[in-house]
Amino acid sequence: MKILYLSCHGVLEADEIRLFHALGHTVFSPSTYLHPDRPTDDLRPALPGLRSDPADREAWLALPCADGEDRRDRLTAEFARRFDVVIVMHLARWVVNNAAALGGRVVVWRTIGQSFAEREAELRPYRAAGLRVVRYSPRERTIPGYLGEDAVIRFAKDPDEFCGWTGHVRSSVTVNQATATRGVACNYEFYAAVVARVPHKLFGPGNAGVPNALGPLPYDRLRQELRDNRCYFSVGSYPASYTLNFVEAWMTGTPVVAVGPRRGNSPHLVGHALYEVPDLIEQGVSGYSCDDAGEAVALLTRLLDDGRHAAEVSRAGRAAAVRHFGTAAALAGWRQFFAEL
Repeated sequence: MKILYLSCHGVLEADEIRLFHALGHTVFSPSTYLHPDRPTDDLRPALPGLRSDPADREAWLALPCADGEDRRDRLTAEFARRFDVVIVMHLARWVVNNAAALGGRVVVWRTIGQSFAEREAELRPYRAAGLRVVRYSPRERTIPGYLGEDAVIRFAKDPDEFCGWTGHVRSSVTVNQATATRGVACNYEFYAAVVARVPHKLFGPGNAGVPNALGPLPYDRLRQELRDNRCYFSVGSYPASYTLNFVEAWMTGTPVVAVGPRRGNSPHLVGHALYEVPDLIEQGVSGYSCDDAGEAVALLTRLLDDGRHAAEVSRAGRAAAVRHFGTAAALAGWRQFFAEL
């Protein structure tokens, strides 16, 4: 099967096009991995062995495109006919703008945890006309006006890549972008109150001026920091049900303390209760979640000071992460979805 994958998130793009390749499909993704052996950033590795058709890239670059335009907004029917399936990540406008060009193709809307009622309503006519929907969390079913689903497939991580926690560095760590700028959505006041009282590092772009911020990390260094540091403080990103930094830390075995359901669903914002991390964590066994800053400090401090307890949480957390987010579950989900097409 030939898949056109329209992506708006390079990390998610890398994760899923590798899964499709593993299932034997040919994939063209004209975003971060337009050239699979030369991605546009170092947040994830090059994919030189990706099964792709060089003629698709040539046809893509030949599409008419004025200055400032995005070819993903203006596909042609001739180009779309090169593919059996078109997967659109998150952005409804790529479904809407390309509706005529994609006529006759199987079109899939792949959610990434940022949907509200307005987006569900915008895509309702296309769902009625045959748009398939693959959700990233079962909690999306709580969205008013829910469009339904053809599958729920969580984004996956490779347990062989995210592993090997030692926790020999006595520090907590967070990976997040624009933490202060996205203040309410990322629980910044809560974050700042907690990390002021424990050894801490913050990685990610857009955090200039934030205490303990050390900038973005390339892929290999990210994995090393997750392995080395004793515990992970996850602050969420409303309205996401879960964030990739949480998944990667949890699967590495880094003991996690995450914001609880009240803060995870950002009571200061009007929206939907999509946050599911407290549902996934077995409290005190595979990690912790809490909404009180003092409690978060106490939990992080215990993990920092009690290596034996941290190791127990690490083992249980990693096992749970592999069960929920390992590539095996995602491969099975996509295999079944494609077979049912």
